Amino acid sequence: MYEYQARLMNVVDGDTFDVTVDLGFRIHREIRLRLGGIDTHETHGVPKDSEEYQKGMEEKQFVETWFENVGPDEQEWPFVIRTEKTGKFGRYIAEVERKADGGILNDDLVTEFGDEIRYPE
Repeated sequence: MYEYQARLMNVVDGDTFDVTVDLGFRIHREIRLRLGGIDTHETHGVPKDSEEYQKGMEEKQFVETWFENVGPDEQEWPFVIRTEKTGKFGRYIAEVERKADGGILNDDLVTEFGDEIRYPE
């Protein structure tokens, strides 16, 4: 398992987002991550009036808010990314920790939305 410091660039949906990771020695790389063990509802390619889309947007909003809560001492690298492999679409499968409080996004999503969004790895 590899561990990197990171900062958020963009939330794509409830389980996919773009980050800049600090590789050390002032080397940074932008990558797309997918949350390990999580499969949120789709927001792309589904009708906007569907239940799938509405649930997906709720999950995406939760993730955006989770990332915004970095604490009073905003750090340049407020998150820790743990990853070891890529998935079938080339995204790194990751666990995300918020340094401010030790919160784990993967776990917090399941706490908020239930086992319905769990995805077997």
